[in-house]
Amino acid sequence: MGTRTFVNERSAFPQSRNPARGKRSVDIPLILTVIALAVFGLIMLYSASFDFSFNEYGSSTYMFVRQVKWLGLGIAVAFVLSLFDYHNWRKIVLFAMLGTIVLLITVLIINEIRLGASRSLFEGSYQPSEISERGSIIVVVATDAPVLSQQLKRLARRVSLGLGRNGSISGDGSGDIFIAFSTANPHADGGKSVVDLKFLPNDALDPIFAATVQAVEESIINAMIAAPTMTGIENHKVTGLPHDKLRDVLKKYNRLVQ
Repeated sequence: MGTRTFVNERSAFPQSRNPARGKRSVDIPLILTVIALAVFGLIMLYSASFDFSFNEYGSSTYMFVRQVKWLGLGIAVAFVLSLFDYHNWRKIVLFAMLGTIVLLITVLIINEIRLGASRSLFEGSYQPSEISERGSIIVVVATDAPVLSQQLKRLARRVSLGLGRNGSISGDGSGDIFIAFSTANPHADGGKSVVDLKFLPNDALDPIFAATVQAVEESIINAMIAAPTMTGIENHKVTGLPHDKLRDVLKKYNRLVQ
């Protein structure tokens, strides 16, 4: 029995056939929706943190005010970025990719442990993994193990563990889709008569869960390292990761296994 996964990462680039380049307009409904969500989030944050803020920092509004400052900074950055044609960001994709890898490796070198994990820099205020996931991912888990439909759902839930092992946090804008199927019991839906099914008991599923997590982890690494340069609609070009430069970075930080 074996488990394989197939990973399809959606491009972060626009897929519109008729982009209105050079024309800027304001999406009022979208802006109002974002403002409403931001205000709602601030209210929920204050409701959940005022007691903690008072006990830890002596002010019930400490966390609230801190979040308002970050929100203001985010709005300012978003406004500045909106002044540039987003198509130009493709020119720095390669440098951004290499920079992200360097930051992720830096986390391992500095080894700053917070809440039992090494994932952040600057005393927990910055997580490099947050900038490394700017897109969505579709994972299909295929297995020849005899499992039932509800067990396949449990397999699909383990996909997120494979993502996490590569640093993903499944961010707010990440539209992740996980599905799983089995090639066992091929005649289960044939005819109207009663059929017998073979399936593994739940107590025997741990090796299948482990295989799923490991296969997802390996598939993502393969998608990043082995994917060639591709050109899509409207000549949108996604550059493949340069192996020589990647090896140089890994070697520089003693992470390259010969």
